[in-house]
Amino acid sequence: MNYLEKEHKLEWSIEKLDSTRANASLELKTAGDVDSLFPFDVKMSYPYSILGAQVLKVISADSKQPISFVEKTTMSCESYQIVLEL
Repeated sequence: MNYLEKEHKLEWSIEKLDSTRANASLELKTAGDVDSLFPFDVKMSYPYSILGAQVLKVISADSKQPISFVEKTTMSCESYQIVLEL
C-alpha cells in the first residue's frame, strides 16, 4: 500500500485475483472520527476483458496488407463508492 501525499490517496494493489485467490480485503484504522473515512471511492482495473476477446490481425484499408500492432486490454470500473450506513 502506498500513500500518495500530494493527492491525499491510498493506493493499494492486489497482485493476483483469480480462482485460486478470489477475495481480498483492506482494513483501515483511524484515531479520529470514523465518519471522516466515509464515503470513499474505489477504482479498479484488470488487464483482461470479461469476454476474453483478442485482436488477431490488423489490415490496412488501402493496401490490404497486415499491419504490426500491439494490443493492450484493460477492464476498469470508473466509479465505485463505499458508504458507511449505520
